[in-house]
Amino acid sequence: MNPRLSYFQSLGQTNYLDPGNPDDFSSYSAVFVECGLFYSFVKNKKVEITLNAGPSGVFGNSSYLEMVAYDGNGNKTQERFNNEHITNMAYFTDLEFSWGKRKVVNTLAIKATGMYIYPEFLGIVYKIGFRL
Repeated sequence: MNPRLSYFQSLGQTNYLDPGNPDDFSSYSAVFVECGLFYSFVKNKKVEITLNAGPSGVFGNSSYLEMVAYDGNGNKTQERFNNEHITNMAYFTDLEFSWGKRKVVNTLAIKATGMYIYPEFLGIVYKIGFRL
């Protein structure tokens, strides 16, 4: 069993189809509560490759620019943002590559979390650990 807690915050993004449009903004943040199983399918003295998978609770919010109004001269007169709270069950999968000396372990992980068929969040994580 592998319980964990993680946090994600986007830095704000614009529409990738029209990146020069200042009137298209969204931001996302969430806490992930996860508990899954892991299996090491390669394990020797130099390297360990592990697959982690299990359910994930996603608790966060999404903010985006909903409406912009302009006057007759093209000046922006009003903006309205929408904030949606998100509470969903999802799944996670990780592929981890660990290496290191006796006391210090380095890990590089490819992470994917999704609520439907395909993953909505992809990430690469570097971790350093200490053997006790």
